Amino acid sequence: MGVLFKRKMNKIVAKRMLIAQSPNGEVFTTAVEFSMPYETEKLGWFCNLRMEAIQEPQYAAGTDSLQALMLTFSLAEATLLGCSKKGWQFFWPDTNEPMEIEEMFSLESFVSTKK
Repeated sequence: MGVLFKRKMNKIVAKRMLIAQSPNGEVFTTAVEFSMPYETEKLGWFCNLRMEAIQEPQYAAGTDSLQALMLTFSLAEATLLGCSKKGWQFFWPDTNEPMEIEEMFSLESFVSTKK
């Protein structure tokens, strides 16, 4: 999981916009994008992850399309948590409120904030 690749991104099936502030203070809007899982003949299922200006494109692999997609979500969360530990900050684009990375991937957080 998490091996760098230089392939073109497949069709985007999920996307989350966010505002990022790098450790040197640069602020920009970017997206966390997940591709449609795809199967290879010999190596199983893959799903691509792109976070422009934050991390080189990555992918995760699984035994089926659901596992590949779920592992890619985990890869995105781990990558953003690692960035946070290095001084990156993330904000919700609609409110500019600080974003806790766990909130971005938590269904419970989504449900509780949308009531």
